[in-house]
Amino acid sequence: MARGFSLIELIIVLLIIGVLCNFALANYQQYRLKSQRVEASLALKNLALNLNHYFNLHHSYKGASLSKLHIAQFTQGGYYQLNIDQLTNTEFIISASPRLSQIQDIKCEKLILDSLGNETASGHSSQAEQDCW
Repeated sequence: MARGFSLIELIIVLLIIGVLCNFALANYQQYRLKSQRVEASLALKNLALNLNHYFNLHHSYKGASLSKLHIAQFTQGGYYQLNIDQLTNTEFIISASPRLSQIQDIKCEKLILDSLGNETASGHSSQAEQDCW
């Protein structure tokens, strides 16, 4: 008597493999989005540090720019664009806007940091500071 796999058994195995791959891919994509978000938050904190250094030298945030601070416009991976949204004498608001595949990160979208250290995001997360930073 010949031994082997029936067509039904092969289909069931392929179905199980497909379901496992689907879960693995979804988890990988979330991990990738989160790691790129971490890169953006570090870039924003570095920009804030440079803005504070500029403030110490000039006693104002006005006049600061990415080029004057020698900060690149995009994060290292290129998935976020850094922006100086608002500068006054004593306050700033900076942000990182998603680009490329990071646009899929609807949970957090744009990361925002102000001179008081408040960390927010413009996405669909109810706990932006905890989820996005």
